[in-house]
This record gives sequence, structure tokens and C-alpha cells, in this order.
Amino acid sequence: MTPLATLTVPQKLLYLQDLDLLLRDAHEDTARTMWREAGMQVSGLEQLQRMRTELASSIGPRLLELYERIHRRHGRALVPVRDGTCLGCFVKLTTGARSSPPGADAISTCESCGRILYRI
Repeated sequence: MTPLATLTVPQKLLYLQDLDLLLRDAHEDTARTMWREAGMQVSGLEQLQRMRTELASSIGPRLLELYERIHRRHGRALVPVRDGTCLGCFVKLTTGARSSPPGADAISTCESCGRILYRI
């Protein structure tokens, strides 16, 4: 993983989401069985959890609480925006919400589903 100091806040949130999804799958029996059948080992969960803790602590309490709340509700807290459309709920964003350029460091949420948006 890239050193935390060089990541932007949206990048940290994306890494956090990826780690959460990996950890969720690693704890589900069906996913673990599927991984083993594919010849993949399920190990290193403690290291993933440590990485998640370190990453979460670098985000900041308010943004982390927002991420956690959305993650509990939707599973995926961050979704991309493509052509002015939230790819979480497929609603066209308002003109004001679409004004951030791709890669912008500002955090915005979808007015319809509440997910955190990132531009691709």
C-alpha cells in the first residue's frame, strides 16, 4: 500500500472501503469456501485489520463517522460519479454537485442516496 502521508483524503477513503470489503468477505463462510476452492489462502486477517485501524485513524473523526454510517447503511460508502450521475443510486447530480473536477480533494455526498462521491 502507498504510504499514508502521500494519499489524499478520497484515496484514503477508497483504501478503507477496499479493506472493509476484503475483511467482510474474509469473515463470510461462503466467500472463504469460494476462495479456498479457487486455490487462494485466507490468512493475514490480523494484518489487514491493523492496516484498517491505521488508515482509519489518519482520516479524522468526523469524516470517519460519516463513512462508517454510510457503510453500515449501504455496504459501499463511496461510489464513483460518471457523466454527472451517481453510480450508487443512478440519479443525475445537480449542477452544483457536478462542478468539482475529477480528482478534486473535496468530499461531497449524493443528495439522493447520501453516499460519498468520487470522480473518475
